[in-house]
Amino acid sequence: MSASLLPIDRVAEAAAVSASALRYYESRGLIAEGVRIGGRRHYAPAVLHRLSVIRTLRIIGFSLTDIERLLTPVGEWRGAIAARRGQVEEQIRQLRELVAELDADLT
Repeated sequence: MSASLLPIDRVAEAAAVSASALRYYESRGLIAEGVRIGGRRHYAPAVLHRLSVIRTLRIIGFSLTDIERLLTPVGEWRGAIAARRGQVEEQIRQLRELVAELDADLT
């Protein structure tokens, strides 16, 4: 079983996060607890997909609290998505206003 597990440093490198971020995500329940082998954490390869999802959600503006809700099996994910959608729509509205102002300055 341990042959299929990845050591924390390899996971951190592959996911482009620090080992401390992995431990933090683990403490918040965002990723499964690592298995300790020789005093070091090891993770199943599936954690890389989970970390990719977390990274994508962070890039598009979700907070870690939102992500916790989204990734729980029976979470409040619909509410979090609806709230974030509203924020994105507001950002789009503001950007359209900015584009209109810039266009007005050009004429």
